[in-house]
Amino acid sequence: MKSPKGLQSCVRKMGRFAGCEISQYLCEYCCTMEMFHVSEIETIANFKLVSELELRDRIRQIARRYLTIPGGCDNLERAMREEYLDEDSDRITLRMFLDWIETQPGCTLGLSELKREFERRYSQLPLRERLTLDTRCTELFLRATDDVSADRLCFMLADRAVEGGIMTDWLRVEDAISVLSKQRRVVGVHYVTHAVQPRAVEPHLELSPRVVP
Repeated sequence: MKSPKGLQSCVRKMGRFAGCEISQYLCEYCCTMEMFHVSEIETIANFKLVSELELRDRIRQIARRYLTIPGGCDNLERAMREEYLDEDSDRITLRMFLDWIETQPGCTLGLSELKREFERRYSQLPLRERLTLDTRCTELFLRATDDVSADRLCFMLADRAVEGGIMTDWLRVEDAISVLSKQRRVVGVHYVTHAVQPRAVEPHLELSPRVVP
């Protein structure tokens, strides 16, 4: 049940969530839902409904991770604070973001670390810029990686329906990054294991005692 009264009350008091002042908005939202006796699962699932239309797909992606785990609201709040900002002064410009990508930070960062940094910087862009770049996120991330990783990810994300195309669904990108990172860890462990194996010891040849005449 969506509890329309609770949602309407929230929107009436604070307007729709537009991507900033997330801590204050979530606090008010959760208090309102609690006042209307809305369950934690419904509170998490319904947050997208009090958000601006262009933010709903991303919020749905974030929220669905916490629907079935204890402390879902607290986890959602932490995740949302990482995704959205409390202060406009923390934002970066599009030029700063693109300049960072051109430095190919993936040459010095691991894939998972690069993904987190990419998402952090992307979230700091003004909403208008994020909407402009939304369909180019995959392309931009590939440009930020090293050449070898970019080739592997392009292969994993190839869109069979479009010649030379790649998938733009960020969840698919996250899955591909996770798979590739795990593969590299396994290869690394395998390499280290073989590298530290002791060399086989050749059997010691016992010499016959010299016979003294």
